Amino acid sequence: RMEDTQSTTFPPPIAARGEHPTLCLKPDVITYNSVISAAANSFGDARIKAKALRIATDAYRKVQMAKDIQPTSQTYALFAKAVRKLIADEKQRCAFNSKILHTCCRDGLMSKYTLSQLQMSFTSRKQFMDLLESMGYSSTNKGPVSMKSIPDEW
Repeated sequence: RMEDTQSTTFPPPIAARGEHPTLCLKPDVITYNSVISAAANSFGDARIKAKALRIATDAYRKVQMAKDIQPTSQTYALFAKAVRKLIADEKQRCAFNSKILHTCCRDGLMSKYTLSQLQMSFTSRKQFMDLLESMGYSSTNKGPVSMKSIPDEW
């Protein structure tokens, strides 16, 4: 019966009870990774993609600059995905990818996912291989770059 369900009462929300706890909540790397991921999966016209790129870049920079947050391999992979999907201009995309690769390798956080996102972002294998070689990668393998063939320190 309808009146039975209406008689069930729940306590009012905290704010309605006059209780205002002080919460010291700060975003963590998972929060920023989620923002980057959401931006990477945005779709629409060039204006919307530019705004999504600004959001992803801002979140990525906050992780890089924070003293109490460390990026993860997922941070680099998601930002590489955002760059791949949101930047149409190849030169601009290459510039972003170069910075992502250098920072990711410096931090020793290269992953299979990051590697694949970076590789998909290049229109030519030669460009991708040139970038990897500039970081110390060498291989005679003509197939895809694998985690087994990258330097251990990456």
